[in-house]
Amino acid sequence: MPVSTTAMIVVCLAMALAAGLSALATRSARRRDTAASPWWGALAVGLAYTLGHAGVAIPSIPPSDVTDHILGIALAGAAVAAFLVGERGGLRVRVAGYLGLAALACIVMLGPVLGAGDLPRETIGWLTATAIVSLLAVLNVALLDAPAWRSELWVTLTVFAAGAGVVLVLANSVILFLLGGVLAVVLATSLLASGGQPTGGGVPVAAAVLTALVVEGYVYAFLPTAAALLLAASPATLWLIRLRPLHRLGPKSRATVAAGLVLVPVAIAIGLILASKSFDNYGS
Repeated sequence: MPVSTTAMIVVCLAMALAAGLSALATRSARRRDTAASPWWGALAVGLAYTLGHAGVAIPSIPPSDVTDHILGIALAGAAVAAFLVGERGGLRVRVAGYLGLAALACIVMLGPVLGAGDLPRETIGWLTATAIVSLLAVLNVALLDAPAWRSELWVTLTVFAAGAGVVLVLANSVILFLLGGVLAVVLATSLLASGGQPTGGGVPVAAAVLTALVVEGYVYAFLPTAAALLLAASPATLWLIRLRPLHRLGPKSRATVAAGLVLVPVAIAIGLILASKSFDNYGS
């Protein structure tokens, strides 16, 4: 699936939108002498991803493909990010917001299967397990999303989005690879434009969109179960940098280590898929 010039231009516009809103939000926060960006700044990543997604995979209205629904999931993530600005409500509200996004992603992405009529018990059990793993993965991100560690989490999710895209293209889904790439470049652009301060509301959006991408790859493409579980568990590697030896590192060093750690399960997932393909070719 070649990427058209128009799609590349739209993605560049999405990066510019993320950069512009994030930079303005950071400047506004500094003027007000506060760490919290304005609510509209938290919309940066969600709006930019939506624009980039539309450029890469033009959606139909009403949505006719499961991939089209990811746009709505991203916008829901942006709304949650805007609501949570300034740590409104604390940990409980943040967890509730993130779990709501995960539930939305599961319902929307699994909708075509759930609406297929009477399902055998094996399929129901498989779908239930998929939803539970998705909820646990997003819960982990919500718990990791503490203000003091948000920059490291942001970098981790940026690298993870790019790595997940590679895994998904190996699972025979070029479009999911492209969408993972769009999310990665938007997250990176927002963070750079804000001077390393995570003001663009990217964590809820990334959690929601990545959940949708992995669920779609697992249910509708050819993402193996082991690889899907590794992707779901990848952000949990960030807990390691909170241990005392790594905790003493500076923010940039911790972010670098976090990026390296998240690539370990991603690399294993890539290896599993490549090994499976090699085995299939050998068997044929």
